[in-house]
Amino acid sequence: MSYQFTAAQRQRLLALKLLPAQIEALQSHALRAIAGHSEPAKLEGARRTLEQLHEDATRLLKTLQAMEPIRLPKELESVRLLLLAAHFSREGPLPSHLPMPDELLSLLTDFAIVSERALLTSREIQERTHSASPIPIDSIVRIIRDGWPANCAHPVAMTGEWLLEVAGVCYEAAGRENTDPERAVKAFMRWEAGRRQKIAEELNLSEPASKT
Repeated sequence: MSYQFTAAQRQRLLALKLLPAQIEALQSHALRAIAGHSEPAKLEGARRTLEQLHEDATRLLKTLQAMEPIRLPKELESVRLLLLAAHFSREGPLPSHLPMPDELLSLLTDFAIVSERALLTSREIQERTHSASPIPIDSIVRIIRDGWPANCAHPVAMTGEWLLEVAGVCYEAAGRENTDPERAVKAFMRWEAGRRQKIAEELNLSEPASKT
């Protein structure tokens, strides 16, 4: 799929002091990286399906459990007898006054529990990964840095606030307008600080060896 900036989004990036060549590079590479790395639509679709399955299983489980008492409304008693008939048809004639088959209740109970756990897992995955990954922001930063002419000073300081504005435009253009890029920017800033610290430590470790 091709992602493109709108005319209004291009104007916003130009107002943030980006060069036309940088905007083109962002459109060609960064937007695809953002869309490819964060897939909330797919996870959201799976979560909606899980929610529906969990609701259906829970509702059916409650209905079947309500059929356990001896006295039931006539329509529920008819449903219970039909279910019992279907369950025992392979084993002989329909017994009278039996509880709801344990197999069905056990299966529904297990499914309700498992679907609830899957829902929690999907929420945890979404919170931990896509919106907080530094990779899409790293792609944006590399393109912008490489796009500055070598013989001129950068017109803006790449602060977190400025980067958040640029990332916001890029996330919109990549179809991720419902994903807040702030956490991704913060994750990138932490990751970048850690990377610089590691490089500094490696340089400090190499100095004594170079002097000998």
